[in-house]
Amino acid sequence: AKLLQGLCAAEPWAGAPPYEVANAAWAFGQVPQAVLLPYWPALLAASHALDLPALSLHELCNLLSGVAVCSAAGGCGNAAGGCSATAGGCTA
Repeated sequence: AKLLQGLCAAEPWAGAPPYEVANAAWAFGQVPQAVLLPYWPALLAASHALDLPALSLHELCNLLSGVAVCSAAGGCGNAAGGCSATAGGCTA
């Protein structure tokens, strides 16, 4: 868990190419959410900076896959930004 937390604290998705941000979102969806909840806001902020229409279908699916897990875990619908089914989408 310490390695994962150290990696997330470095925010390697910040300034990364769009495919890396999408891959990070997918990877976040594969890990127990209790470890990742503090890091979702930064990853979501990076995803909001992406030009979504320019992403490939694969990148969009990776992004959606991760955000869906975050939303289901209840970790993304906070005042700092995130995803909420009631809000109708993601906010930064």
